[in-house]
Amino acid sequence: MQSKTLLFCITSMMLLSTPHIIKSENETNTMITKNESGKIKLFVYKGCPWCKKVIEFLKQIGRLDKIMIMDLAVATNMQELAKLNNGNTQAPYLSDEPKGVGMLESSDIIDYFKTRF
Repeated sequence: MQSKTLLFCITSMMLLSTPHIIKSENETNTMITKNESGKIKLFVYKGCPWCKKVIEFLKQIGRLDKIMIMDLAVATNMQELAKLNNGNTQAPYLSDEPKGVGMLESSDIIDYFKTRF
């Protein structure tokens, strides 16, 4: 009985902590998967409210075209993020490799963009 309870608890915790991908028609058109050198990369999950917050900010300031949006539903993008972020696939994640910047947290990312643009 204890092993079933433990398994249930672990499974429940995994479900709560695993990001879920939900399609959003507004974000679908902004997802880019090809490599464009020199652009800042923003790794996102479709439907993630924190990812959407960053994307909406970029739209407001007219800089979305300066950012390479990396859809984490694409396996190669997920692998790239895991390499950049020590195995962590939390999103949103900003990678500005030329500047040596990598960061999590939507508010921090927005603050970075405010100083960068």
